Amino acid sequence: MYPAYILARELNCQFGIETLTHATTRSPILAWGPITHVETFADNYGEGIANYLYNCTANDYDQILLCHETGPHPALRDLATRLRARLIHFRSESDFAEDFIH
Repeated sequence: MYPAYILARELNCQFGIETLTHATTRSPILAWGPITHVETFADNYGEGIANYLYNCTANDYDQILLCHETGPHPALRDLATRLRARLIHFRSESDFAEDFIH
């Protein structure tokens, strides 16, 4: 999550763009109270464990950047499609690239 946070901070500091960060988790939580939306997606590490994203929908933001450290994966592309997000692959601390969804 740290590289995504740094990207958000720099977009705000250098360009004045209002940014927020969310993290994914492997811990399931029911939608209740402050948890209003649950997005479930397949494991992009190949371990067969479901992953979750809470309180983030495509209509919540003008632009969503879905940052990831693993290589391009169908699970990430599926989530990006559902969120209308752009995939940003952090290959290292100083090397990142957009993974275009076709």
